[in-house]
Amino acid sequence: MSGMFTRGRRKVAAVIAIALVASLSQVGATQAATPSKVREGGDITVGIFNQVLTTCYSPNVSNSGLGVLKTVFEGLVEQKSDGTMVPFLAESYSASADYKTWTVKLRPNIKFHSGEALDAKAAALNMNTQTGFTYLSNPAAYLHTAGSAIPFTANLKAVRVLDTLTFAMDLYTPQVDWMETVYASGRFYMRAPSDIANATQCATKGQARAPSSSRSTPRPRSSRQEPELLAP
Repeated sequence: MSGMFTRGRRKVAAVIAIALVASLSQVGATQAATPSKVREGGDITVGIFNQVLTTCYSPNVSNSGLGVLKTVFEGLVEQKSDGTMVPFLAESYSASADYKTWTVKLRPNIKFHSGEALDAKAAALNMNTQTGFTYLSNPAAYLHTAGSAIPFTANLKAVRVLDTLTFAMDLYTPQVDWMETVYASGRFYMRAPSDIANATQCATKGQARAPSSSRSTPRPRSSRQEPELLAP
């Protein structure tokens, strides 16, 4: 009886070995096949597990939906794969010795699709809106700007325009990682002032940076690449 079981196991093992060899040969053949020619243009459909309900501040966009908006909107800074922050729409930024004031200089000649300029005044408006100051100035008119950024930016005391391309952010308490807060996992975009003024436009036709507005602005990139900047 034991001999019969032994012979049976040997037959099963042989069948498995043959099947394995056959499958590996198919893999090898597939890998060796000549790749198809790369085509330019066309459409691609990507599935995400959440909806993008708005291009405005509220309701907060989900993590999967964030990837959609990140193909259009951009922020002052970006985060590298090692976690460090680098200027993006900003040209540079610096902190005071006590880390209570952060100064940001913007890249020149940046415009939104609407034609509006991303200057220090527009950037300051964006920061005031992120932290809820714009909403508090007129809750009825700016209800659409009341988003999830408000509690995260509670340390922001005031925003000051220093010149056409430079503004400063004063904090209540020192914060060495303030620019990480400004990045907010990629959620804090620079929006056209007309987005902030118009609830319908903000929600359905948000105005991001026009891609050809400045040679000194960052190149388009995939989410897998490091932030890469064009030389002025």
